[in-house]
Amino acid sequence: MGSFFSLFRGETKKIWSKKSAWVMIVILSGIMALMALLFGAMGSLGEDVVRSFNQSSLVGQLNSLTGMEITGDLYLEQAEENLPALKEQVEQAREEMEASTGIERYANFIAYNSLDREYQVTAYQVEHQIAPERMVASWGYIQLAEQLAISIIILLVLIIGAGSVASEYADGTIKLLFPRPYRRWKILLAKFLATLGYGIVLLVIGYALSLLSGGILYGFENAGTVVVRTNGIAAYQTTALGQSLIFYLTGAVGILLTLAMAVMISCLFRSRAAAVGVTLLVYLVSGTVAGLLAMFGAEWVKYTVFFNMDLSVYLQRGAMVPGMNIVFSGAAMGLYTIVFLVIAFLSFCKRDV
Repeated sequence: MGSFFSLFRGETKKIWSKKSAWVMIVILSGIMALMALLFGAMGSLGEDVVRSFNQSSLVGQLNSLTGMEITGDLYLEQAEENLPALKEQVEQAREEMEASTGIERYANFIAYNSLDREYQVTAYQVEHQIAPERMVASWGYIQLAEQLAISIIILLVLIIGAGSVASEYADGTIKLLFPRPYRRWKILLAKFLATLGYGIVLLVIGYALSLLSGGILYGFENAGTVVVRTNGIAAYQTTALGQSLIFYLTGAVGILLTLAMAVMISCLFRSRAAAVGVTLLVYLVSGTVAGLLAMFGAEWVKYTVFFNMDLSVYLQRGAMVPGMNIVFSGAAMGLYTIVFLVIAFLSFCKRDV
C-alpha cells in the first residue's frame, strides 16, 4: 500500500510541476471572468436572460398573460386551475409521440417531454403549496456559469488524461517506470487517480468562481429560498443554493467517464499528439453525429457513450430520446467507465515497451 501512495504522490507532483497545469487554471479563471464581464456589460438585458433561465414555462405564460410577475397564492390558484388541462396536454402529446416515426417522432417526443416536466413541477407545487418566489438573477447566471465551467474542465482533463500515458512512451520515460518494483496496474491507477484529483481541484475552482461571479453581479439573496425542480422522473424541492450544487455535481460526475475514455485512448496510442487529437475528436464530434442520428429516428443511439456523458441535462431539458432517464444514463455511464478502464489496464499491462 505504501508503494502505491508513493506512486500516487509522484504522479500528482508530476502533474503540478508542469506549467500547463497552472496555465489551465489561468485559462479557466480567465474565461469565467470574461463571462462575468460580458453579462455585467449587458446590464438589464443580461439580467433578463439569466432570470428567465430557470423560470418554468407556466410561470412565463402567466406572467405574459397578466403583464405582471405571478407569485404566492395567486400563482398557486392559477396553477391549480391549469393543472387538469396541462395533464390532458401531456397525455395528448404522449399519444402523438407514440403514433409517429422518424423526425416527427423526435419532435413530438421533445414536446411531450417538456410538457411532462412542466406537469411534474406544477403538480408538486400545488400539492405541497410551494409557490415560486421572485428570484434575483444570480441563480440563473450561476447555472449558466456552471455549464461553461464543466465544459471547459472536461476538455482540460481530457487533454491531461490523453497525454498521461502516451507522453511517457513518447518521451521514453516509461522505460524508467517499468523496471521499478511496481506492478503495471498500480502505475496506471496512480496516473488515473492523480489526473482525477487535478480535475477535482479544477471543479472546486469552477464552482467557486460561478458562485462568486453570480453573487457579485446580481447578489446572494434567495440562497435559502425553496425551489421545485424535476430530474425527469419525479419533482423534488431544494433551495436555490442546493440546486446550484446538485446541478453542478450531476454535470461534474461525467468527468469520470471522459477521463476513463481519455486514459484508454492514451494507452492505445504511443503518440501524445495522436492520443490527444483522437480523444478531442471523439468527444467533440461524435456527440453531434449521434444527435443528428437521433433526430432521424435512430433511437439506438441512446445506448452509445455519447448520449450518456452528462447527467445534468436531466435537470434542465430532459432526455432527447424515448426510453432515457437519469437512472438509465447513470447506469450506462458507470458501465462504459468500467469497460474503458478494463481496456486501458489490459493494454497497459500487456503491451511491450
